[in-house]
Amino acid sequence: MKSLIITALLLALIALIIPTARGEDPVIAVFITRDLEPHREALSGFREELRDEGIKAAWEEYLIQGTVAERNESARQAIEKAPALIFTLGTSATRIAAQGTDRIPIVFANVLNPRAGGIIRDYHGPNGNITGASLDFKPEELIALLNKLQPDCRRIGIIYRTPDFNGLVDDIAAALRESGKELYSRRIDKLEDLHQTVEELLDRVDVFWMIADHQLFSRQTTRYLLLETMRRRIPFIGISPSYVRAGALFCIYWDSRDIGRQAGEAAGKILRGIEPSQIAVSRPRKKQIYLNHAIAFNLGIEIPDSVLEQAVGSNRK
Repeated sequence: MKSLIITALLLALIALIIPTARGEDPVIAVFITRDLEPHREALSGFREELRDEGIKAAWEEYLIQGTVAERNESARQAIEKAPALIFTLGTSATRIAAQGTDRIPIVFANVLNPRAGGIIRDYHGPNGNITGASLDFKPEELIALLNKLQPDCRRIGIIYRTPDFNGLVDDIAAALRESGKELYSRRIDKLEDLHQTVEELLDRVDVFWMIADHQLFSRQTTRYLLLETMRRRIPFIGISPSYVRAGALFCIYWDSRDIGRQAGEAAGKILRGIEPSQIAVSRPRKKQIYLNHAIAFNLGIEIPDSVLEQAVGSNRK
């Protein structure tokens, strides 16, 4: 009887000293504003990476929607629970989290142009409590593909509206200079100036390069630019497969699951004690090339076998 009592006391003591597995696991709050397939793929990759690193976590998922006030309140309630880390999917979710806390580490995925969007100051840091996996390819990667498809092109045109894209445009200009090309960029203040600016720019360039400035590229303006470049037989570099299907010559796209895994690598470092400001924001390491074969045929562009072997999801003539 005495031994049973001692055993029971020892078990109780162990239970007090060693918390349950659930209590030990860090809590990760997941912020999503739009339930999209690329976000689900990135979340799967994120969880896979942490699992492969041997990190267990308790997951709390928040679909943050509604009015601005409702979104902020949802975020506030989640932040009040003091999770070990917030994982955000998309630009809106990341902004909401960043506005809600400068203390809890934030790791983002599926964010295009985080610097232009004001989420980070620099890809190498420091960026306070925020790091993550961006969707931005280096300009050199697009230039390398452009050189394979149109090796003789020299003059590249860009139109944008938002001043926040000045840094990206400067990066593209520098990369083009390194490759012996020249950038012709125009920033417009008013959409009323678009048609005149396009006329003047397309008279001077060999290729049009689209950047993800949503204050300029609506469905209507994009359709207009695609039609104008087609009419003038100027290749159009898109930003996603949908633009390639609509008439762009090509785009380089990312692997959403691997973007999630890259974000998971950053989260793993943070959960092991590294500050977010010490972790550089990553760029996509896996790329997918989308080509429009009909546009290439109409422009008289012969696609090299080395590019065809890498291309996925392109519409062949």
